Amino acid sequence: MRIKKIVCCFLSVVVIATCVLHLSTVDSVRAADTNAIRTFVTSLYTDCLGRTPDSSGLNDWVNRLATHQISGKECAYGFFFSDEFASKANRMSDSSFVDCFYKVFLNRSADSSGRSYWMNTIQSTLYDTTVLFTGFADSAEFAQKCASYGIDAGEHIEVPNVTRGQSSTSSVPASTPSTTRSQQNAVNTAQDYLRYMPFSRSGLIDQLEYEGFSTADATYGVDHCGADWNAQAILCAQSYLRIFSFSRSGLVEQLVFEGFTTAQAENAANAVGL
Repeated sequence: MRIKKIVCCFLSVVVIATCVLHLSTVDSVRAADTNAIRTFVTSLYTDCLGRTPDSSGLNDWVNRLATHQISGKECAYGFFFSDEFASKANRMSDSSFVDCFYKVFLNRSADSSGRSYWMNTIQSTLYDTTVLFTGFADSAEFAQKCASYGIDAGEHIEVPNVTRGQSSTSSVPASTPSTTRSQQNAVNTAQDYLRYMPFSRSGLIDQLEYEGFSTADATYGVDHCGADWNAQAILCAQSYLRIFSFSRSGLVEQLVFEGFTTAQAENAANAVGL
């Protein structure tokens, strides 16, 4: 049973109605987003530098993130390659050093196997700050953390070779990838849609293309919106089961029809008890 068109029409009406309802509260949404970004930056001060933020520095970082002048990775770069962090890192043990990256980038404590891996890694390299920064900044977990704050994690950035206790000579990455306004708008639109209804990766790309984005920009936006596609498949399955009765195979078939992979569909079926 493939019912994509019926449900999509129904859900589209819901989305349109919801968006219209929210037009009158754009200012409050923007304020909430700014508050979320402020929380993100504050955590960099407390978890990376070990102090409360000064108001001018905090406001500057928040403004640059909120106006998409910099990405989450570029913001984190400014902290980890600063003189202040270098001074603090000089006094840290290997374990504490690794734990700091876990806390800042992943917002959690290190698991034992992960800590062991990174400690072995930094003990075999001269440029431990660079190696850890690249590994954590490019992780899917950090992208998800950024997305939860309404921030684009950004593309991979080339960082200088820095040993713990040294700072970079540059306050910004040596090579900052450019993100076009259209790409950033695609990211924002993808995140907006995911606040209201679940999508598969291909389904969300189709939706952004319907909104007028090019295939390249739509793909960029979807791939940088921080979505967990397994979680989206589960949400989609739950939405269908509120309206229709499905067998396991029927639900898997419907989710695959929506654009989810077979593995994602089967995982969702398991999660909803089929």
